[in-house]
Amino acid sequence: MSSPESILLQSWQHNAQAWIEAVRGGAIDSRVQVTDRAILLAILGRQPERVLDLGCGEGWLLRVLAERGITAVGVDGDATLVQAARAAGAATVHLATYEQLVEAAVDIGRDYELICANFALLHQDIIPLLAAMHALLAPAGALVIQTLHPWVAAAGDYQDGWREETFAGFKGQWQPMPWYMRTLSSWINALDMAGLRLTGLQEPQHPQSAMPQSLLLVAEQQR
Repeated sequence: MSSPESILLQSWQHNAQAWIEAVRGGAIDSRVQVTDRAILLAILGRQPERVLDLGCGEGWLLRVLAERGITAVGVDGDATLVQAARAAGAATVHLATYEQLVEAAVDIGRDYELICANFALLHQDIIPLLAAMHALLAPAGALVIQTLHPWVAAAGDYQDGWREETFAGFKGQWQPMPWYMRTLSSWINALDMAGLRLTGLQEPQHPQSAMPQSLLLVAEQQR
């Protein structure tokens, strides 16, 4: 029987082209209205010169950062998404799975002033990956994570555990995707175990919605 992690990877491979079309076509309203701007402002607010986009997807954030004079490097585990990012003009995009990053099997550079993970940490055991990213940060560097807001995504079942995204309402042929929901305390504990400390927390919200659209965490190296 396949593990949720393997099904998660397979779903990305299956959904890659539909995801590219959804992102570039502005089909995800929460991204258009709130979360894309939230991650961008969180990055720009720290004025980094070099940024690593972990799980960069088709590269929209790489392109936006490059337009602002920031050296933006991407890494993703899906070849279709990496090819799309490169074809759209992203300067440097590496193909590497999270397992390869944990093992330092692929050289993606180091001494980044900021590493961001925008809705890219969906598996269960994130601590080794967070620790690997910690090792790539420059002194005083920061990790910026945007993820589904746990209180909203929990839908009344507020505990760590696997959930399923069915992509209902999206055009195209989508394969359901498992993803691991973690509570706020679980996020903070994972950062701490990876040698990082939470220094900022935001709950980006649309002015016409009573629900936060995401959870945005900023973590720095422990001192």
